[in-house]
Amino acid sequence: MSKRSEESPITLRTMGSLAFGGTVVHKEDGDTFHGDHGYAQYFVPWNATNYPIILWRGLGVAGTCFESAPDGREGFWQMFQRANVPVYILDQPRKGRASYTMSVANKEKDWISCEYSEAAMWENYRYGTWRLPAGKTWNPGSQAPRDPYALEQVFRKQIPNAGVENTSPEIIDFMTDSVGKLLQQAGESILFTYSYSGKYGWYTAGKFPQYVKGIVAYEPGQFVFPDDIDFGPIESPVPAIREDMKQYYCPREQWMNLTKFPIRVYFGDYIKKEPSDVYGDEIWRISVDFGKKFEQLINENGGDCKVMQLPEAGIYGNGHTAFAEANNEEVFELFLKDMKEAGLLANDRPYQGPQRMLTETDLS
Repeated sequence: MSKRSEESPITLRTMGSLAFGGTVVHKEDGDTFHGDHGYAQYFVPWNATNYPIILWRGLGVAGTCFESAPDGREGFWQMFQRANVPVYILDQPRKGRASYTMSVANKEKDWISCEYSEAAMWENYRYGTWRLPAGKTWNPGSQAPRDPYALEQVFRKQIPNAGVENTSPEIIDFMTDSVGKLLQQAGESILFTYSYSGKYGWYTAGKFPQYVKGIVAYEPGQFVFPDDIDFGPIESPVPAIREDMKQYYCPREQWMNLTKFPIRVYFGDYIKKEPSDVYGDEIWRISVDFGKKFEQLINENGGDCKVMQLPEAGIYGNGHTAFAEANNEEVFELFLKDMKEAGLLANDRPYQGPQRMLTETDLS
């Protein structure tokens, strides 16, 4: 049991859940279909800080990845509560508890289906190697879950998309506008993005800067740059990487909104510095490289961005799921310290909870 969890019970001012965004289909027979909304649970501690943190999941998982760690210890959800930080645990549209949609996932075109490779996940998470038909190995010193119970939990947190999610501008607009609806209810917030949701977070903050007080990003797959910059094609010995790891662009005026609040980006351990013919290695080598370019550009334009690999802070052995690994409390304390230093943990106006918003779907 962690020191933080031994201090006292978790005392909440309020908790609950809500759906946000979404569409309404009016059928010819007069029936309706309300779908494509997101879902969020919220937890507000009794002595809350000013701004809630919105935990936004990555590819292949839902908000459950931020709940209990696979081995049964507390996850970031509980840790933020003990630190008096309000939390929204987000399931974006077409995922998890927000899977009600008429958009059917195309298994040939969308990245996640029920046939997703667990061996590929293992390597992309940098737990170790799993080269079929050989068995899995762990990276030396890995903090990844190892006992049978924990591994069972890891694999069973994987879920498919219920509807289309790809890299098209239409999908990016759909996802970011949906979370914009959540921000309207939650108010000024801190975005915590993870992996595939990283690019959504950059776009969301660029579109809705009035609601975003900061971004904490753990291993974002891509970054967003102003459209008057072009880094050209990705160079990698892995052909699929050249498309999967392309970076994203938006109008400079919108991009400049990212310079208005603190940004903290973290990567774990075992990231290669030289090109590799292994897909899971190349993902994170290229992401770190663009992360440094992003950091430099944000700061050159008056922003406050720091990109760090955890070993630089003396934290070793983490893969792609540091918030759920054996040393997750150590990782959490680093994040919390950096958030405090960035001025994101003030408590002079304690957060009270979401506001009820009347939307078009209420009037249908």
